[in-house]
Amino acid sequence: MGARSGPCQLPTARLLCPFLRAPHQVNVFRRYLAYFAREKRRLLIGFLCLVPSAFIDLQLPWVVRGALDKLGTEPVESFLLPTLALYLGLAALKGVFRFGMRWFLVTSSRQVEANLRNDLFAHLESLSFPYFNRTKTGDLISRATQDVEAVRMFLGPGSMYIGDALLRIPMALILLSQVQPAMLVAIGISLAVLSVSVRKLTPKLHAVSEAQQKAVGAMSDRANEVFGGVRVVKSFAREEAAERSFDEVSARYRSVSLDAISARALSNVFFSGAKDVTLLILFATGGVFYYLGKATVGDLYLFADYTVRLYWPVFVVGWMVGMYPRARAAAQRLNEVFDTKPEIVDSPRASAPAEIRGAIEAKNLTFSYAPDRPPVLKNLSFKIAPGETVALVGRTGSGKSTLAMLLGRFFPVPPGMLFVDGADVNDLAIRSLRGAIGYVPQDHFLFSDTIAENIAFSENGPADAQRVARAAADACIEDDVSVFPKRFETEIGERGVTLSGGQRQRVSIARALYSDPRILVLDDCLSAVDSSTEERLLGQLQDAARGRTTLLIAHRLSTVKHAHRILLLEDGGVVEEGSHGELLARKGRYAQLWQRQQLEERLAHDGEPLQAETAVARNGSADP
Repeated sequence: MGARSGPCQLPTARLLCPFLRAPHQVNVFRRYLAYFAREKRRLLIGFLCLVPSAFIDLQLPWVVRGALDKLGTEPVESFLLPTLALYLGLAALKGVFRFGMRWFLVTSSRQVEANLRNDLFAHLESLSFPYFNRTKTGDLISRATQDVEAVRMFLGPGSMYIGDALLRIPMALILLSQVQPAMLVAIGISLAVLSVSVRKLTPKLHAVSEAQQKAVGAMSDRANEVFGGVRVVKSFAREEAAERSFDEVSARYRSVSLDAISARALSNVFFSGAKDVTLLILFATGGVFYYLGKATVGDLYLFADYTVRLYWPVFVVGWMVGMYPRARAAAQRLNEVFDTKPEIVDSPRASAPAEIRGAIEAKNLTFSYAPDRPPVLKNLSFKIAPGETVALVGRTGSGKSTLAMLLGRFFPVPPGMLFVDGADVNDLAIRSLRGAIGYVPQDHFLFSDTIAENIAFSENGPADAQRVARAAADACIEDDVSVFPKRFETEIGERGVTLSGGQRQRVSIARALYSDPRILVLDDCLSAVDSSTEERLLGQLQDAARGRTTLLIAHRLSTVKHAHRILLLEDGGVVEEGSHGELLARKGRYAQLWQRQQLEERLAHDGEPLQAETAVARNGSADP
C-alpha cells in the first residue's frame, strides 16, 4: 500500500494539523468567534489591508535585484534615483497598509477583550453565593485576566499572523520559482527544519512562561497575604517567619525566571543560527549557479532577502500551533464559567410588589447547604408582624445567619416554607425583595472609597449628603467622622483598614439605613463596639427601626433585651420564644444563658470573687 496522503502530509500544513485533524475542537472557541463577528467591519478592513501589505513587501527585493543586475552594464546615475524613489514609494505604501492592518485588527481584538471581560464580570455577578463558596477568588481573577488574554491573542493577533503567513509563504515561493527553481531546495530544507524546531521548542517556551506567571502570582499572593495581615504578623512577632516564607516564593520565582531566560536565549540562538546556516547554504548553492551562469548577483540577493523575510512567518505559524493548547484550555476554563447557570433566578411568575410591608413567616422551614450535609434549619416556624423587632439568639451553628441569608434568597429557599407579606419569597422578584431589605452581615466589608460613598453604596449616582449624615447619626458614627479632616470624604483604604472594627460595623449599619429598607437585618453587627456605644447605638436604632421590621441576630443578650420578641434557636429550631422579661421569668435555657453572660461580664469588669459568682449561678438568681 502507498503512503497515506492528505492535507497534513504537506510540510507547511502539518503545522496546522491540530486544527485540520480535529475541527470539532474549534467548537470551544465558538462563543468567542461570535464576539469577533461583532467587529466584522473592522476585521474586514484589516484583512483587506493585509493582502497589499504582504504583496508590496515581497516586491521590494525585486526592486533591489533589478538595480544590482544593472551594475556594470548601465551607468549608475541612470537607475539609482529612480530605483530609490520606487523603493521608498513602495515602502511608504506598504507602511500605510501595514498600519491599517494592525490598527483595525488589533483594535478589534482589544474591543473583543473588553466586551468579553465585561460579560464575564457581569455573569459572575449573576451567580449565586454557593458558586463563590466553592470557587477560589484567585482562580476567578486568573480566568478574567490570563485566560481572556490567551483567547484574545490566539483569535485576534494570532489570526492576523496566520493570515499574513498563509499569504506570504506561498506568494514568495511562487515568485522565487520563476527565477531559479533549483535554489528553492535550500530554502525548503531550511523552512522545514525551522517549522519542526519551532513546534518542538514552543511548548517548552510556553511551559516556562506559564511557570513564571504562576510564580509571580504566588509571590503576589504571599505579599498580599502578609501585608493584609500585617497586624497579626507583628502582634505575634512573626516577621522573620513571614520573611522566610516570602524568600521561598521569591526563590521559586528567581529559579523559574532563570529557566525562562535560558529557554528563550537557547531558542534565539537556535533560530538566529539556523537562519545564518541557511544563508550560508544558499550562498554556496547560489555561487555554483552563478559560476555556471544560471544565476545573477541580483538572484542571490533576492533569495537571501526572501529567506530572511520568510523566517518570521514560519516562526509565527509554529508559535501559534504551540499556543493552541493553551488557548483551548483557556477557552474551556472560560466556558466553564459562562456555562454555569445562576442557582437563584426569578421564576416566571415572579412579581415585584409596589410596596413591601415587612411581614415575615416561616412554615416548617428546613434547609441544608448540600444534600450530603445535615440540615441547618429543621422545621423552623414563626411569624413576624410588620414593624416588629424580633431577635434571634443561640449558640454558634444554630442557624441564625442562615435564616438571614435565606430571607434575601442568597441561597436556594425550599418552596412554600418562607414568606414575605404572605408571598413565597421564591415568587418575589429578587431585585424587589433585596431592595426592601437592609442587610448588615457579620463580615463588614467596606470598599476602598470615601465614607460617604460606602454609606450610599446602595444607590447609583453621587451620595446625598443629608441622607448620609442622617444614616451616620442613626448608626452613631457621626461623631467619629467629625474628627477626620475630610469628614465623610475621608478615604478609608482597602477594606476600611483605616477604621477600627467598631467603626467599620457602624459604617455598615449606616449603609443599610441609607437605603431606607422596610426590613432591617442586623447579623451580630455590634460585636466590636463597647458596652456604652452599644447602649447608645441600640437607642438610636430603636428610633430608626420604627415602622420597619427588624431582625436582630446577636450573641450578646444585652443587645436584644429591648426586642419585642426573642427566638432562641437550637439545632435549627425554636426552643423558646417570648420577650426578655418573659424568658427570664421562665428560668429556662435563655435565663441560664443570660446568667452566664452576666457572670462573665462582671468577672471581666468588676473582678468579683469567683466563689460569690458561683453561688449566684447555683441559686439561679440574676441578682447577687
